[in-house]
Amino acid sequence: MPMSWEPPEIFVEHKGVIIFHVYKDDEMQNGQREYWYTTSESGGEGSGFEFDVRELPEYDSTDHEGTVKKAIEAGLLIQDEEPK
Repeated sequence: MPMSWEPPEIFVEHKGVIIFHVYKDDEMQNGQREYWYTTSESGGEGSGFEFDVRELPEYDSTDHEGTVKKAIEAGLLIQDEEPK
C-alpha cells in the first residue's frame, strides 16, 4: 500500500517564519532529528532548506526555540530559504 505524504510538524513560528522538524531519512516514523530543522514544509534532509541549530549564532543547547527565534529576528532564517 502506498504511503501518503504528511507535512512535518511545526517546531516554532515566529515573526511570520515557520520552522519545521526534520526527520531521520525523511520518514516521520524514524523520529525527529535532534539538531536539524527546515524552513520549508516540503524540504527535509538534503533539500537545501535544512539547518543545524548548533551552527546558529547564540546557540543555546538548552533552548533550541530561543536560538531559532533570535536567528529569525536577526534575519538569518527566512521562509523557504537557506540560512545565511
